[in-house]
Amino acid sequence: METNAIPALKPLRLGELFDQAVRLYRRNFMAFFGIIAMVYIPYAVLQIAFSLVTSLGLRSVRTAPESYIFSSAYWLTLFGGFTMPVIRFVFVNGLGTAALTYAIARNYLGQKVGILGSYRHIGSLWVKLLLVWLLFSALLVAAFIWGLVPCVGWLTGMGLLVFLLGVVAPLLPAVVVIEKTGVVGALVRAWDLARQRFWWLLGFAVILYLFNLLVAAGPTWLASYLIGLVFGRASSLTPSSAVTVAGLLGGVAGSLIELVILPLPITVWALTYFDLRVRSEGFDLALLALDPSADAELDFARLPAAAPSRKWLTGEDVGRLLVVSLVGMGIYALLFGVLMLIGVGVSSFTGGL
Repeated sequence: METNAIPALKPLRLGELFDQAVRLYRRNFMAFFGIIAMVYIPYAVLQIAFSLVTSLGLRSVRTAPESYIFSSAYWLTLFGGFTMPVIRFVFVNGLGTAALTYAIARNYLGQKVGILGSYRHIGSLWVKLLLVWLLFSALLVAAFIWGLVPCVGWLTGMGLLVFLLGVVAPLLPAVVVIEKTGVVGALVRAWDLARQRFWWLLGFAVILYLFNLLVAAGPTWLASYLIGLVFGRASSLTPSSAVTVAGLLGGVAGSLIELVILPLPITVWALTYFDLRVRSEGFDLALLALDPSADAELDFARLPAAAPSRKWLTGEDVGRLLVVSLVGMGIYALLFGVLMLIGVGVSSFTGGL
């Protein structure tokens, strides 16, 4: 591991945070890309292979729909539908995310680390991250059940789910990998960090979500549309073959786009984690007090951190969640009303023809 001078950290504004993340990803593109590629490419190949095999199997039984449940395509579809999310969860969300978060932290704080070094140094932290994700999933189920409780649950459940998914979840990898906390402690720590800047982080999560739609979902849809358009006009292929080839190429294009984009939001949230600690815990001052030449692998978990809050949920938290829920309900009602008006308008137009 190559050790450089520890950079001087400071609180970052929104634009500066994005700029730092993009610069860091660009400077370490091959390392960050390679870390995710090692786990994502095998997953994507399996995903595309399952899609291709099931598509070909469906074509073979299309003439006899009653025999579909007894066909290999049916059972392959069930098997792939169960195993592929598990494979992604274990290797991409667990192993790959832990290794990438380690590389982001080390490179951002002045210690260059490559692909193999990241996987070698995380040890069993990726297993702990998987356990944290599982516990977090249980917490989401509990939040959903809470949202079904009359009155107070109805008014805060949606806000709780939005905040957990949008803000707390992206902070978990950095908490686990950098602070090396326990499974339950990681959830408590991420929650405490997240609510320090509740509204700022929630708005930031919305902006990042829209950015992801623009740079990932948009190009993926466009690539799939263009591929379908080209192969739809290919006279040398039968319609079913054209659909299969277009679906295969569309899957490859979508996977490549996601592979390139995936490290960026992880980088953004890792830097957000550091920014929260700089603002609230003097992380920058404690970091500058370390001697990078004394230890080639500084243990950032030993740096001072704020004590966990004694209250999981305060009155102020409930009020914030109430506002988020009401805003979410308002947006949902607005979208539903717009769709209803569009439907009525289309029905009136077609009925007048």
